[in-house]
Amino acid sequence: DFSAPALPSLDVPALDVADNSLDFTPSPVPAPAPKAAPAPAPVADSGMLEFDLAGLSLDLPGSNSAAPAPAPAAKPPAAAPAMGLDDSMNLDVPPLGGDAGGEADSPLATKLALAEEFNAIGDADGARSLAEEVVAEASGDLKSRAQRLLAEIG
Repeated sequence: DFSAPALPSLDVPALDVADNSLDFTPSPVPAPAPKAAPAPAPVADSGMLEFDLAGLSLDLPGSNSAAPAPAPAAKPPAAAPAMGLDDSMNLDVPPLGGDAGGEADSPLATKLALAEEFNAIGDADGARSLAEEVVAEASGDLKSRAQRLLAEIG
């Protein structure tokens, strides 16, 4: 058997709003007294050129009409040729720079160039390790260059 617990009684203080002695009506604000404008100070000669813009007119000579001439009609842009789903695109583009299809851009050529740089800065062990990898994986001119580097390192 579940029953709701009894709510505690709360004592509400008696408030008398008639005792409020605060006055919320604002007092009128007096208008500020008008101040006399100070006399402009004489301008010192700054050595700059003075321009009289009152006589400036934007009308072109020989133009007597008040309405501007209508602008020539612009040509509509040419429509791009539509491509169908069966149209093919040639994406076989040779790489920029160097010889197309040569081994100058291969990862092994990069590895050999890095081995040569390691040898140039005095890291013979790093150069030897990279050159040995190139000898194991490369063929032709790249392999012979790697073997020469290994012979040079000793």
